[in-house]
Amino acid sequence: MWLGIPASTRAMLLENVYCRHCRVTTIVDFRGSVKRGYVVLEGQCGKCGADVARLID
Repeated sequence: MWLGIPASTRAMLLENVYCRHCRVTTIVDFRGSVKRGYVVLEGQCGKCGADVARLID
């Protein structure tokens, strides 16, 4: 499912993740899974290293 998203859109999604400490950030060291039909990316904040996640519907 992730690879079905255009590369430019995937890049935008990776650079627009919410961190409770830094607000909008980039997700790094992420892994993806499909949960209930949605792509879920889980990784770390590119600024502070806190755990972050991004739901893509």
